[in-house]
Amino acid sequence: MIWDTLTVDEHLEFMAKVKGLSEDEMRFQMQFIKATLDLTPYGDKMAKDLSGGNKRKLCCAVSLLANPTIEFLDEPTTGVDPIARRSLFKMLK
Repeated sequence: MIWDTLTVDEHLEFMAKVKGLSEDEMRFQMQFIKATLDLTPYGDKMAKDLSGGNKRKLCCAVSLLANPTIEFLDEPTTGVDPIARRSLFKMLK
């Protein structure tokens, strides 16, 4: 779930805090996930201003914070460009 009025960074920071990550771990994971999913240029953009593919990547990024043991994803790459698709699969692997 994403909220229209929060930025990409705000989404990731909020969920990292909900999942109990320390400040250092939160910063590291935010940078890693944004770089891997090519969300770095969109860190200060509100979710409502993102394309459909970038919204999908943001949803995946939020769910992957804190390295969950199990992750259930339903068609996470629908509407995502081929390069980001490969990056997401690499990250999941």
